Amino acid sequence: MAGEFRLIAPKHVPPLEPAFRPAVLANRAFRDEVAASGAGVPLVIGLERPDGSLSRYDTVAFPEGHPRAGANLVYANAW
Repeated sequence: MAGEFRLIAPKHVPPLEPAFRPAVLANRAFRDEVAASGAGVPLVIGLERPDGSLSRYDTVAFPEGHPRAGANLVYANAW
């Protein structure tokens, strides 16, 4: 379970899709968990587009060797 990316139920559950778990809530919970651990390290995600322009997103993740570091990959792939 250390690498588990925790999906969070929304406050208002959609009646036609009761199992829906918005990615934004899981991402927010992950960042909050990293911050609460006090062990977060910077994570920069860069994207080069076909026209040569670049996008950059700065966030945080668990350090290598941390019990929850396995969730970093799922978090990074969500972007």
